[in-house]
Parts: sequence; structure tokens; C-alpha cells
Amino acid sequence: MKNFFSFFFLITILLSGCGRKAPPLPISQSIPKAPQLNVEATPFGFNLWITLPSETQGGNPLNKITSLIIEREEFNENLPQKPKVKHFKLKPKLHSAGRLILYSDSDLKPGFRYTYRLKLKKDFLVETPFQEERVVYWTDPPGLIEDIKWQINEEGFLLLSWAPPLLDVKGNPLSGSIFYHVERYINENLETYEVKEAIFKDKVSTQIKVCYRIQPLLNFKGTLIPGPKSESICYP
Repeated sequence: MKNFFSFFFLITILLSGCGRKAPPLPISQSIPKAPQLNVEATPFGFNLWITLPSETQGGNPLNKITSLIIEREEFNENLPQKPKVKHFKLKPKLHSAGRLILYSDSDLKPGFRYTYRLKLKKDFLVETPFQEERVVYWTDPPGLIEDIKWQINEEGFLLLSWAPPLLDVKGNPLSGSIFYHVERYINENLETYEVKEAIFKDKVSTQIKVCYRIQPLLNFKGTLIPGPKSESICYP
């Protein structure tokens, strides 16, 4: 009889626990970890590469985000005005294939400073503050490389030279320092070289075809803004 009552008591405890939900996580443990933000300048504007987190601050899997909000602050340091703030709202879908998002911003004004911040909303109660601040500057990119020349010296080196761009793509004088990326192609292999002067020296062979493309980069207040690439120049 004693064993019967012990068994009955155990069954009662088990049944009373069935259907109970685990207590909800504290909000502080449910907040998503900070996303990662990298801003890349292109000839057309800024690419924002955003990596979404996979966990909450409590270490739990993050399977849902209702919205990703990009805050953009636009400011002209030469004018006594308040910054203009604009928000862009995205609704990303989380999946195992990847959490990388690309957002392109081309609505930019030359000479302005742009500050980007990110906020994640998990639901109507749980969200992150604006964070991952990135500050960049925009101006019109440098113009196309022109007057490209090459010659082979007695030692078998190819000397590639060109006229430095003096104007931007809209015909205005450049503001900032210029350097160059030289892309070197042999078959399908690509190598990129950074040069400060408008000249590039390379050892070549008449048995191997090599091609080059030149791209100017403008250093505008610490932001590197690329211009258009030149057409391919090949030897032999």
C-alpha cells in the first residue's frame, strides 16, 4: 500500500508539471548582439555591408528580427546647420545561408559628412540602441584616367604612364590627394598594386600576355573614393 501511494504521488507531480511553459527570458537577455557594419565607397555612393548577429546578448539563438533600421546623419561642416537625420527600415529574413546584407546609398551631396548607425528590433518590446557608428565623407569621384602610354626599356621592363586626373566626373576641380590602383591580369589571375605616382613598372615577356587597368582613388577627408577604371591595356 505504501508503494502504491508513493507511485500515485509521483504521477501527480509529473502530471501537474505538464503543460507549464518555461518562464520568458529577461529582456536584457533577449536583446540581439550588435550587428557589424562596414562602409565601402564606390564611384556611385556608399555600400553598407551589414552582418546580422546569430545570438542574443544572453547567448541564445537569434531566429527572428522584425526590422533593421539604418540611421543616416547628413551634415555640412562648413554651414551652421543642424544635421539632417533620415531612417531606412528593412525587414531582413534570417536563414542559415547567410546573414550578410548589402544596402547601397547613392543619395549623397558633395562635401557632406555622413554618419551611419544601426538598430535591430526583435519585437515590439526588445530592440537594440543605435550603434556601430561609421563616419565617412562624400564628394564626386575623380575622372577617368587619360593619355595612357607604355614603352619597353632595354631591360625588358614595361613602363606604364598616364596623365593624373585634375577634375572629378562632373568636371569640377578635385579636392584631396590622388593615388591609384593598378590591376594586373595574366590569364585569369588578378593582382592589384597601389601606386602614388602616375607610373607603373612591370617585368614582362613576349611569351605571356598581360593586361592592365588603372583606377584613380581620391582621399577626401580620410574617405577613399574610387573613380572609374580605365580600359584594358595589354602587352604584347
